[in-house]
Amino acid sequence: MRRAARLGDELVISVTQRKDDILRMESVYDSELRSLGKDPKQKRTTLNRIFFVVDNPGEKEEAERYFMDIFLGLYLKWGHQNITGMDEGSRTYEQIMRNHFIIGEYSQCIDTIIRYEQLGIGEICCLMNFGSPDLEKVEKSLRLNTSCPIFISQIACKNQKYRDCGNSGIRKLQYGLCASRNATTATAEPIKGAVKYILK
Repeated sequence: MRRAARLGDELVISVTQRKDDILRMESVYDSELRSLGKDPKQKRTTLNRIFFVVDNPGEKEEAERYFMDIFLGLYLKWGHQNITGMDEGSRTYEQIMRNHFIIGEYSQCIDTIIRYEQLGIGEICCLMNFGSPDLEKVEKSLRLNTSCPIFISQIACKNQKYRDCGNSGIRKLQYGLCASRNATTATAEPIKGAVKYILK
């Protein structure tokens, strides 16, 4: 955290970092900024999270199980210390969902995002195709995320779209949304898209 404050533009918290660690990390980061004569309020902490919008409880559990297997499998294989250092209690289904994912129906996802805002997070970068899930499911998640009627206004800004999320004060920056298939081979190509939530 201290090196990030000295050398980086802003703090980005990995998807591997537990939710319970966020306040501690921000405290160390902000303290180092102050020691350097910088104002922490001028910085915006970004959080990476596996993010998936579904429209029923069955799809929610299916997505959670899929991403949990991929998440643990990949990071254990890579030897990532945040994951290899977990005790068994931290690798349970409930703890992985709580600490690393934002998955659910749209209103559930917004509720989780608001709780992260209360922890001081300024942006959330949504990892919607982590581990290369089925293309059609990713596309459906993207579209559920962009067409929900909770949005009450839309402002065009160059090639980007800002949308207000109800009365929560959260804005969503949507960019690069598209899904494509190779017309020659008829095989699915990766989703090219992302969603970022601007919290403050």
